[in-house]
Amino acid sequence: MTGGWRASILLMSLLLVSAYSEPRWRVLNHAARQAIQENNYSKLRATLVELKPLMPGNPRVTYNLAASEAKLGNPEAALTGLRNLAGMGLIYDIAADKDFSSLSPKSEFAAILKRIDENKKPVTHSKPAFVLAERDLIPEDIAHDPKTGRFFISSVRKAKIVTGDGKEFAWNIQAFERFPPDRQTEHGSVDALRYVNLAVAADGHVAQQAFDRRINPLLQCARISVEG
Repeated sequence: MTGGWRASILLMSLLLVSAYSEPRWRVLNHAARQAIQENNYSKLRATLVELKPLMPGNPRVTYNLAASEAKLGNPEAALTGLRNLAGMGLIYDIAADKDFSSLSPKSEFAAILKRIDENKKPVTHSKPAFVLAERDLIPEDIAHDPKTGRFFISSVRKAKIVTGDGKEFAWNIQAFERFPPDRQTEHGSVDALRYVNLAVAADGHVAQQAFDRRINPLLQCARISVEG
């Protein structure tokens, strides 16, 4: 075997090993977990410093790195990490974590605790648009008409649609109908039960949809004006 072939085989072997080797971030993540179990904060800090750029913005890395800094006597680095954590809008009970006990006398730590408490508050700029009196309505969908400003809420349980002020807008009527064997449509004979769905609007109009139970497609759709 020539030297060129040996070099090629060696290169292919190295490529195969690297292709199936565990990702570096996963190796470091495992090492950090092991360091926590061993209470080895020096190892934990060194591992997380390398892991941080591989998992940017990861809150668990930020938290554990701040804890290791606090345990190793680096309060400023620990406080910087905790400030970043609070700035993410997350909630952690750092006051109960003994790893940060050395920081409790510091005013900066108290400010971070206050910021985390503020993170617990719901963030919203919305306000209630309306309240429906029917507690058992179980709404399914909601629609808004920009022209009239009205909201429409559908309820499968009640088979109807109501407006935002609670008034009934439309009702859903379902029925089955059997056609004679000689009845023909564009789909052929409909000698089967036909499913009829009626949506009755409060303005006196009805939208009817008929489906052949056997072949499924829509047979007809009609809008019917109801007098009286």
